[in-house]
Amino acid sequence: MKVKIIVATPEEEAKSAKDLNSLFRENYIDDAQIASAMHLSFCNAVELLEEAELLFERKRYARAFGLAVLALEELAKPPLLLNALFIEKGDQKTWQAFWKALHSHQHKQGVWSAYGKRLAGCGKSSIRHEFVYAG
Repeated sequence: MKVKIIVATPEEEAKSAKDLNSLFRENYIDDAQIASAMHLSFCNAVELLEEAELLFERKRYARAFGLAVLALEELAKPPLLLNALFIEKGDQKTWQAFWKALHSHQHKQGVWSAYGKRLAGCGKSSIRHEFVYAG
């Protein structure tokens, strides 16, 4: 199986969350839609983190935290979406389970919990990553 990675043009990057949500309403999505959904999820996460930082700077900590959690959930979607590459088009039962997991806040937060446990297992007391997206 080959996966084609397409770099989005600025016009394509302007797609809204509405476009992203429309991809998540079908049973089957093809490889190009999977790649697009991964890209849009990442872009949405970047925007949510930028907005969370603005709220944090204005001491709106609870709202900043809420947006940061949503951003982490968006960042959990790309690895989950990769699973769709291996689901047969006609396998309705597996597609249904896939969509249920992708829409589950608990499942997406579990992805990040697993990453956090892995980082904690590295023996480092504090790890900070800066995500820089130069679109």
